Amino acid sequence: MSYDDALTILLTLKDRGPFTFRWMTYASNVGLPFKVLVADGGEDESVERALGRSDTFPEVEYEYVRYPYDETYSHYYAKLADAVSRVQTPFIVLADNDDFYFVEGLRRSVEFLDGNPGYASCRGVGGGFTVA
Repeated sequence: MSYDDALTILLTLKDRGPFTFRWMTYASNVGLPFKVLVADGGEDESVERALGRSDTFPEVEYEYVRYPYDETYSHYYAKLADAVSRVQTPFIVLADNDDFYFVEGLRRSVEFLDGNPGYASCRGVGGGFTVA
C-alpha cells in the first residue's frame, strides 16, 4: 500500500474564501499527493464556482461537496458525519482552510498508524510563523 493512497484530507469549510483559495494553492504548489474531500458548509458562492470544477486546481486530487449552511453545530456535525462516511481511504485527517501540512509529516503519520494498530491517532508538532 502506498501511503499517499492511504490518506484523505477532509477540508471542512465555512466561508473565508480567500483562505480556501490560499489552501488549495498551497496544496497545488507542494504537490499534495493525498486525496482531498472538500466539505463546504459556507455561503460563499465563489468557492463553489471555483471548486465545483475539476480543472481549477488540476494538480490536486479533490472532490467538492456542497452542504447546507453550517448555521448551527448540529448542521456542522451532520456535514462532518456525511463527509467522513464518503472517505474511502483507511486514514483521514481533518483540516480547516488555515491548516497547512507537510507532505512528509503526513506520510510518517500514516506509516506510524499503519505499523501500530493499537493507536487511533497521532500528531506532529504544531508550528507558528509570521510574515514580516
